[in-house]
Amino acid sequence: MSLTTLQNGVTYKIRGCGTVALANDGRPDDGDAEYQFEPTPDHMPANNVPPNCVDVGIGINDTVNDASKFPSWGAFSPTHNYTINFIGLGAPIGLDFHDCFGDNVGSLTVLIFPRYRFRSRSAPSLRVRRQAECSSAGAPPRRSARSGSTSTGK
Repeated sequence: MSLTTLQNGVTYKIRGCGTVALANDGRPDDGDAEYQFEPTPDHMPANNVPPNCVDVGIGINDTVNDASKFPSWGAFSPTHNYTINFIGLGAPIGLDFHDCFGDNVGSLTVLIFPRYRFRSRSAPSLRVRRQAECSSAGAPPRRSARSGSTSTGK
């Protein structure tokens, strides 16, 4: 759950970034805000993974672990940084990590910005995490959950 109430009707930019270690059937898979992938350069990522066809990644206000997660974070990013537009509902957002297994390790970072934050450096920002934490592409998974991160133990 975010600590910030998003104003009703206001458009925010929400960024999900980082990777987590997914322990799926003993394979060394990783996951990010939208995809599951083997940590090798030649493996294509997948966002719906058998056997249960769960739409892998961070869900916003979506607690059902099924084949259709909200939101879709877009095309695979090798930097594991994804940004979406989100219209505030007058409440904090709920965050969940969706996947087939519950034996994951690490945390992902979620940042919340008012839409104008991307146009003006002087505008105030609302954050769940510091912006600098999203800039390290390909960083190894964090091994402890912290406030403002999605939990991967679902």
